[in-house]
Amino acid sequence: MAPATVPRQGVSFVVRSVRGDPPLDLPSRWDAGMGASFTDTRHPPAWPQGLPGLAQACSFEETKMPKLKTKSGVKKRFKITATGKIKHGVAGKRHRLISHNAKYIRQNRGTSVLSEADHATVKKWAPYGLD
Repeated sequence: MAPATVPRQGVSFVVRSVRGDPPLDLPSRWDAGMGASFTDTRHPPAWPQGLPGLAQACSFEETKMPKLKTKSGVKKRFKITATGKIKHGVAGKRHRLISHNAKYIRQNRGTSVLSEADHATVKKWAPYGLD
């Protein structure tokens, strides 16, 4: 079945149900009998007190809060340990390593644990944790 269309001022509106039910049946006064009055743009007709059956088609499950997104940079840069601490890669290891001495390069190998001051910020960016 095709969805019901409602013409108004040269624009057609499509009425679909929310739950996937068949399209809503509109009353007979929306049929072609009143088509001439819709073309008059100076005095558009008043809409009825809501379309029939629209209240039954709407569900209250759609008013839930939206899910929060994890920042994409946090997914790439941090990992959570089994104890709940956050690991991160150490800075200063990408380029210009010739100018650093061996001790600096050796100590910055691998990852380190994030400080407690930054812990709350990263947890806020990843509201459901990291994989």
